[in-house]
Amino acid sequence: GLGDKIVGVTENDDYPEEVLEIEKVGDYDVNVEKVISLKPDLVLAHEILGDNFANVREQWQNSGITVLVVPDAASFADTYETIEMIGKATGTLEEAEKVVAEMKETVESFKEKAANVTEKKSVLFEIDPTPFVAGSNTFLQEILDMINGENVVGDMEGWPQVDQELLIERNPDVIITTYGDYIDGAVDQVKARDGWQDVNAVKNNEVYDINSDLVTVPGPRLVEGVEEVAKAVYP
Repeated sequence: GLGDKIVGVTENDDYPEEVLEIEKVGDYDVNVEKVISLKPDLVLAHEILGDNFANVREQWQNSGITVLVVPDAASFADTYETIEMIGKATGTLEEAEKVVAEMKETVESFKEKAANVTEKKSVLFEIDPTPFVAGSNTFLQEILDMINGENVVGDMEGWPQVDQELLIERNPDVIITTYGDYIDGAVDQVKARDGWQDVNAVKNNEVYDINSDLVTVPGPRLVEGVEEVAKAVYP
């Protein structure tokens, strides 16, 4: 409910649509003076900016701007904490708690439905076509756990780049790409790969693309990501 209070966003912000009309202040290389000129009461700065951000933060604070460093959420639990933290900082804790409660309720409903799955499907998440994939300790792994799916690279941590031969050998039932918004025909490219014709997902036409933001950006839309993955894996 604070959309009309936002005075500046980064070059990368594209949701909701209204942010496209708001003043841009840079990306990782933020325009310090521009932010000061917009006279915000509060700057939300992501932890990923790291040590290089210390000088920038000091300049803003010296100009009377409160700076809140938002932790790099790596799980649904982290995301809930982040939403409530921002709610507290902006005087909207009650609204933030409502958002979190709704998210938790949606997640539980999918867990209940998925508990009835008798035959687990194995899934491969590709986050780029080289291919980099999603292993354990990622939002995508957590989503798979929620819907009772099996990650074919769950024995690898984070976002490894994996040899195609290994992926063919592991023979996923479902392949989900998350790069269709910037690579045309992502699904068709996977289906057309040499040597992949006997992989279950390709053979059974179970290759799908999902908007990356829904499954990697820690915010309220993560539950939409759970729904999209669930629909793809267990229609």
